[in-house]
Amino acid sequence: MEYRANKKKDCKAIYLIHQSVDEVNFDKISACTTAKQAWETLERCHTGGMKVKKVKLQALRKQYEHTEMEDDEKIEDFFNKVKVITNSMALNGETISDEQFCEKILRSLPPRFDFIVCTIEETKDLSTMTPAELLSTLQARELRFSERNGDKKSDQALYASSKKSHGGGKKQWGKNKGKDNQDHHKTQGSDKTESSSKGGGGGSHYKHSGQKFNKKNIKCYNCDKVGHFASEYDRTLQAEGMGKMVITRDDGKNVIMEDVLYVPAMKSNLLSIGQLIQKGFEVKMKNNSLSLFDTKHKLILKTPLTKNRTFQINMSTAKLMCLGAIETEDRNWIWHARIGHLNFKSLRELGTNHMVNGLPIIKVPEKVCKVCMIGKQTRKSFKSEIPSRARNQLEVVHSDVCGPFEVATLAGNRYFISFVDEFSRMMWIYLIKAKSESFDVFKKFKKKVEKESEKSIKIFRTDGGGEFTSNEFKQFLVEQGIEHEVTAPYTPQHNGLAERRNRTVLNMVRSMLREKSLPSFLWGEAASTALHSKQVSYKEVGQYSARREMECWDWKVQNPVINPLLLDEEHSVEDTRPATEASSSRASEIITDGTRRNRMPSTRLQDFETYNDNAINTDGDLVHFALFVDSEPVSFEEAISSDVWKKAMKEEIEAIEKNNTWFLTDLPANKHQIAVKWVYKVKLDSNGSISKYKARLVAKGFLQKAGLDYQEVYAPVARIETIRLVIAIASVKKWSLSQMDVKSAFLNGPLDEEVYVAQPPGFEKKGSEGMVYKLNKALYGLKQAPRAWNKRIDSFLIQIGFKKSAVEHGLYVKHNASSLEVLIVCLYVDDLLITGSNDSDIAKFKGTMHSEFDMTDMGKLSYFLGLQFDETAQGILLHQKKYVKELLLKFNMLGCNPAVTPIEVNPRLELDDTGENVNSTLYRQMVGSLRYLCNSRPDLSFAVGVVSRFVESPKQSHMVAVKRILRYVQGTMEFGVLFPNNISNSVNKLEGFSDSDWCGDHVDRRSTTGYIFKFLHAPISWCSKKQPVIALSSCEAEYIACAFAACQGIWLESLLKDIQVELTEPIQLLVDNKSAINLAKNPISHGRSKHIETRFHFIREQVNNGRIVLKHCPTEVQEADILTKGLKHDRFIKLRSKIGVTTLENTLN
Repeated sequence: MEYRANKKKDCKAIYLIHQSVDEVNFDKISACTTAKQAWETLERCHTGGMKVKKVKLQALRKQYEHTEMEDDEKIEDFFNKVKVITNSMALNGETISDEQFCEKILRSLPPRFDFIVCTIEETKDLSTMTPAELLSTLQARELRFSERNGDKKSDQALYASSKKSHGGGKKQWGKNKGKDNQDHHKTQGSDKTESSSKGGGGGSHYKHSGQKFNKKNIKCYNCDKVGHFASEYDRTLQAEGMGKMVITRDDGKNVIMEDVLYVPAMKSNLLSIGQLIQKGFEVKMKNNSLSLFDTKHKLILKTPLTKNRTFQINMSTAKLMCLGAIETEDRNWIWHARIGHLNFKSLRELGTNHMVNGLPIIKVPEKVCKVCMIGKQTRKSFKSEIPSRARNQLEVVHSDVCGPFEVATLAGNRYFISFVDEFSRMMWIYLIKAKSESFDVFKKFKKKVEKESEKSIKIFRTDGGGEFTSNEFKQFLVEQGIEHEVTAPYTPQHNGLAERRNRTVLNMVRSMLREKSLPSFLWGEAASTALHSKQVSYKEVGQYSARREMECWDWKVQNPVINPLLLDEEHSVEDTRPATEASSSRASEIITDGTRRNRMPSTRLQDFETYNDNAINTDGDLVHFALFVDSEPVSFEEAISSDVWKKAMKEEIEAIEKNNTWFLTDLPANKHQIAVKWVYKVKLDSNGSISKYKARLVAKGFLQKAGLDYQEVYAPVARIETIRLVIAIASVKKWSLSQMDVKSAFLNGPLDEEVYVAQPPGFEKKGSEGMVYKLNKALYGLKQAPRAWNKRIDSFLIQIGFKKSAVEHGLYVKHNASSLEVLIVCLYVDDLLITGSNDSDIAKFKGTMHSEFDMTDMGKLSYFLGLQFDETAQGILLHQKKYVKELLLKFNMLGCNPAVTPIEVNPRLELDDTGENVNSTLYRQMVGSLRYLCNSRPDLSFAVGVVSRFVESPKQSHMVAVKRILRYVQGTMEFGVLFPNNISNSVNKLEGFSDSDWCGDHVDRRSTTGYIFKFLHAPISWCSKKQPVIALSSCEAEYIACAFAACQGIWLESLLKDIQVELTEPIQLLVDNKSAINLAKNPISHGRSKHIETRFHFIREQVNNGRIVLKHCPTEVQEADILTKGLKHDRFIKLRSKIGVTTLENTLN
């Protein structure tokens, strides 16, 4: 029976194969008796044997490596070309991974993609990036590039163009070329109608009557082959343009030809007889010649019939003469963009009143600027309710504070305060970091304008913001005799003048930044530019020149050019006129925002012209210059101009040479070199002061090939739980804690692979510029560098007597059996945390490390991996106060009102499809920053875990929840976990608390697991996590939570054994659900547990083995309750204290 069934399947298979192949392939498999034979025969015919596959694969590899993207090639076409090659390689036995594919694309792009390639390598992980993601990113860059190139004509002031006819020089019209693939032989009526073409069609008359025509002697004048007509040649040509052409006849007269098609692919020029007849010309063909008459019956030309039965006309294109030039770009739009997208009405007034030298009279266009439509949209404005009362300057001054802006300026400003004079409508703005600076700015503003105008401020009108209503501000206004008018609450229309002026400035800011896709942090500079552009449009304040000093910014590296530049990208005009000073007759009538002398250059500008070093713009914000004194350069060209960074680069090269990291050699023929670059970093200490200028030479590891340039890349580091456990032990035993840092650690790791790198920029060997460095040891940036360093220090520590933990490969322990002395080292890349029972052993170990590596002794443990450690009388406090301040400052929450708990009771956060969208990037930054803070704050774990569930599509309700956590953090800035040292009768007991919140997630109804483990009364490990499955009861949820806690407890027990610490009793796990305890102790499967996944029964095995003891505890003392749900204030504070979260102040009492 089985044989018959298999035979039936085989017959069906071979039948399907026969039905699916053509006659040629059918002949090859007709003799096959089984489907397997037929399939193997087809496979051999089409793919070949193994040898054929290898040959094909070698060719494909060569094609894959040498494929480069052409300059005029589209990114999508290049992707498809590489994809075709990789698919062929896969069919022949070699698969290219997504990471390899992405790396190939990045290293094969033309130079115009260098910027986006650097961005991708710095911000993306190529190991997780898919080709589709890379394609979309590069297509976006290509689109921007195309748009900019498409506007090249608009960059020219005047443009004139002319195209010569195809071929150039003498033209032979109508020779050897017919219309291709055109239905020019069809006429209306029956298909049997005969028609013919002369001159503009085929080389002979031919019929459509159905009678077979002998084409043996027919020669096609498209491909110069015989046997077919030109119309049968399958080729379509596209016309790229149409226009007029001036040609010169043999008698020297010029003729203008209209409606001439420009077809670059044509071999010859054609003159259409049909089009000439349609335009009224007369054509006569007689006695083997063609005569052409114009509409007045005047003979234009006459030409004989050539040998190939076409009429050849000899003409040449007229020489080009520039009789005039027209502007190809509407100058109205150029000036509109140049003056900060000022409205056309005001722009026209500037030109009509001659208020700006060089500004033409602007015509108001009919269409609206698209950038302005996006940048200046507002709600419908309020009607003006308050008429102007001012009769003189400074009689009434309006003020308002605008902000905070989402992105700070380069100087750290997030607000600007504006002052508007009601009489003159002049406006001043000052950039400030916080609203609290308003008072100081007002005093500076008052002194400035009163001195310039010799008048005093009488009425100061603002809203009721706290920055204007402080006691200090009120007292100052009273002392100066200034009346303070405060608008009603929530009525911005009452302060409409300042509000509208702010809106006008912001509209121009948005338009300017959007126009050139500038980054948001330049809003402050854009606001200053907008204000200057707007000022000159109110009243005439002297003559403003169109050419003036400009402050130039290289915003891509966030670095201002200190010397002011004169730039002119659009045109350069020689102007030797003297500079025009602003009129002084109206100086007291109108208050300007500053005085500036326009320096007009006396020589023709080429690209730009710089002033002397002391020619600094006094109107600029000098804080910008101070800001970049200690900034980090982003390129070698920028760094080489600084002595500090020169020294740092020299030290890096010396360290590399000292470690014998490389040697100079020639690049072998079958090898490739890896490029290198400089990375610069200003290192700060715990107080925020500069401790070091570090220049690091890194290799561009993304160019490495897996299997050729590297094999393994993983390098272990110590977990945070391990660090906390070691500190807890050291605190109780009163061991000293030290930290060390390895200088240039990665340069010490020997390489197993053969890797070559280019010579570093600025340090090329003279006379050997073409040589490369072969690496003996790893270099920063190489994919295998972390692993190579880890192998190096791992072997050394084991060599000097340390034993690596079996469950934590970042922990090393050295135990002296005779003296019972212990030395412990936690390794995190190149940072070492050292403790032990004997200080002399620690000192000896430090000396050994100094002799082997270039080390930095950081002394007593105080700041490690961003964590701060303070030793007090009660123990060691682990906190992140410095990080919290930076976090709150970054998200503008430093001055917020504190919250008493991080999350409300029973939070109902859900996927809100109808809610208001928020900045998803900002939301993710907030959540990510808070997750790192959980390393020292278990009281935040549950709240941060909840908001982490909505990072994909956050809404306003989720942002409110995140800000509540930040408000709680602001009020508990100095909190951390305490590792006590005054424990009486301390026993080595590992105690854990496990809890769950059944169906606590309102989205998918899954439960939340929470557990916390203590050793020596110090919290060392905690977790708040949503369970992977839905629990059918609270018993099941608690049981699953116990299983997760058991896994962590077993790992901690093993870790303690490696540190030579034996537990005096089994692990105690306290649970507040008796049903879950009974389920763990009862091995019988029944209706309540038969569906539970096998992995969760791990807890049952550990209980039976006696490694874990489950104990019941009342809910009131369940410390893990704080990790599973939102609690009321009193209970939250009580449990927070129990789990060891406290402040430095409390530990000092």
